Amino acid sequence: MKQRNTIKVGDRVAYTHEWLKNACGYLCYDISRARGTVTHTQTLGTTTTLAHVQWEQGDFPPKVLTSNLCKAPKGKAVQDSTT
Repeated sequence: MKQRNTIKVGDRVAYTHEWLKNACGYLCYDISRARGTVTHTQTLGTTTTLAHVQWEQGDFPPKVLTSNLCKAPKGKAVQDSTT
């Protein structure tokens, strides 16, 4: 069973393995290396949450669905959100 996404304010995040695979087939090098910190979250419905992310580098969208993000410990590569 897939774990529920638990992205919270203050978490260091990256895009999930699944999102990268579906969005660009792993060919988006800049996006796959994107790391940022969640500054706040916004509930959009009973199962949907939007994270406001301050990215460390690059010009990436500041608002991302938490289902498309995973926690990204310092120095780690992109992780699968199911771990």
